[in-house]
Amino acid sequence: MRVYQALAFIAIAAAPVAAMADNLNLSSGTATYSVTGPVSGTAAVITSPNAAWTASISGAQWIGPNANSGYTNLPNGGYVYTTMFTLTSTSDLSGSFASDNSASAVLTGSTISGSDLLGANTYADSYTTVTPFSAILGPGTYTLSFDVENGSGLPTGPGTDGNSDAGPTGLLVGATTVTAAATPEPSSLALLGTGILGAAGIARRRLFSR
Repeated sequence: MRVYQALAFIAIAAAPVAAMADNLNLSSGTATYSVTGPVSGTAAVITSPNAAWTASISGAQWIGPNANSGYTNLPNGGYVYTTMFTLTSTSDLSGSFASDNSASAVLTGSTISGSDLLGANTYADSYTTVTPFSAILGPGTYTLSFDVENGSGLPTGPGTDGNSDAGPTGLLVGATTVTAAATPEPSSLALLGTGILGAAGIARRRLFSR
């Protein structure tokens, strides 16, 4: 019995130490997003999303500058939604988003240089389809931002196309981080193998000494 206990101890000692889990839910409606733009503050879950917003993401809710953004005419311009998160180990970030109107997803952080564009959609499909994004991140503090443009997107000034100076606006984000699986180091595997062989040798000697 002691031999088996020794084997178990060696296996535990040689196994890689599990990193602190960084499994975060960054989805809208769960994570806190701030919004800056013509209307600023803490983004709110929209109680009645616009009927034209047919894009959906499991576990996520539409958010906007206020809870009535789905049917309220808000000033045109850029609305930047931001959430911050910290990773203690290498993690996979993945998700998707939809918006009214076009948007770009940008990631900034201490372990990347400047900012990375994760994805962008267009006025034609911004709130009817979802745009995926992903990144592999090391330890550090990151800012995930979505720059949503409110307006028709036509190359004309406010008030000249009937839709460029006001309209509903919102953002839908489904995103998570998952800690990357740890890979045993060669030295750990060698230690495990040596320990098992040694314990097997002890067991063999005890067997033949009886």
